[in-house]
Amino acid sequence: DGFSSRDDINNLWFSADIEHHQPLSKRWILSNRMKTKLYLMDNEIPYFQYTGLGYGNDVISGYQLQVMDGKNFFISKNSLKFNFYNFDYRPKFKMPKQYKIMNIKLFGGFNGHIGYVNDPIYGDSNPLNNDYEYGYGPRLDLILFNNFTISCEYSWIRNGQHGFFVDSGINF
Repeated sequence: DGFSSRDDINNLWFSADIEHHQPLSKRWILSNRMKTKLYLMDNEIPYFQYTGLGYGNDVISGYQLQVMDGKNFFISKNSLKFNFYNFDYRPKFKMPKQYKIMNIKLFGGFNGHIGYVNDPIYGDSNPLNNDYEYGYGPRLDLILFNNFTISCEYSWIRNGQHGFFVDSGINF
């Protein structure tokens, strides 16, 4: 951000994201995802660029309603999944070409996520920052056409709070 000395913002950051999905058997899968984001310059950045955990896929299980903003973060998302149902349905009525076969998948599983957000400037205003946070619990995922997802999970977090969360989306 800001490559010129005349720019109001001058920052350099690095981000890396890695995923691995390991089949353990015909129905069991172990999924791991790790991501980090590091600001490489020690200057102060505007608050609107403080996007840590709680945005997009960078959410710790159980913290869906909370945001942990900061300069640097790390997240590790681990899940053990079981494929309950995998079926290809061919509708009898006319469908667009890309939807002629509807794949239906149902997964059950258990999540274990951990994350850390470093916020050296505004950290005192959010008790979740500058400390490791974790969440865990069972989940159920329904996937249609390999793109539409509906997920339900019950999660516990570090301070003992727990709750039921529903999420849906379209993946392209």
